[in-house]
Amino acid sequence: MKDTNSTGVSGVTLTFSNSGGTASTGSTGFYTNSVSANWSGTVTPSKSSCTFTPSSYSFGSVTSNQLQNFTADCGEVSGWITRSLPSSYMPGVKFTVTLKATPPSGTSNYGVEDKSLNGWSVTDMSSGGLFDANTGKVKFGTFQDGVSRTLTYSVTPPSTESNDGTFSGTGLINATSTVIGGQAVIPKGLQTHPADADGNFTMTGLEMNSYLYAWLNFG
Repeated sequence: MKDTNSTGVSGVTLTFSNSGGTASTGSTGFYTNSVSANWSGTVTPSKSSCTFTPSSYSFGSVTSNQLQNFTADCGEVSGWITRSLPSSYMPGVKFTVTLKATPPSGTSNYGVEDKSLNGWSVTDMSSGGLFDANTGKVKFGTFQDGVSRTLTYSVTPPSTESNDGTFSGTGLINATSTVIGGQAVIPKGLQTHPADADGNFTMTGLEMNSYLYAWLNFG
């Protein structure tokens, strides 16, 4: 059982008529079933939100092993994975990227890949995540379940960075790819004056006097 991209589709139920029983596809899309000698009947695949070609297949008087392939079109499962970013970044300062995965009912496995298109340094992956230096992607999973997860990793822009940070990624659920939603761009934050001790872009008399005293006495 493969999808329109020739990727195996798991979790498909195949029903064999005339007391032939049922079978389910595994992680690679493969399925097997045993029927009685000379069995005749129809095999029908089914899975929520999927259509199949052919929609069913009929056998007559089976006396040997048979092979029947189906193609599944499950469309795009959207909205289940989103990205959250801070409101802005500061060059050279690490921040956290948060990916919220909420797979829909019926999910049997899923994975997530995300990437800083700026090539910023990546560390601190949660949930067993790994960084692929060849592709620049952070990879989570494949998780062999449909449990919701909050996935995080840290990114550190170079100290000389001045451009907006841009992210791009996908979630793969039951062999169907979905673009990660939510925030994809993080702008550079405004640099506060060294005298602005609380970082609120307003300098009180005390802050100015403290800064002037330190500058005059300690350089």
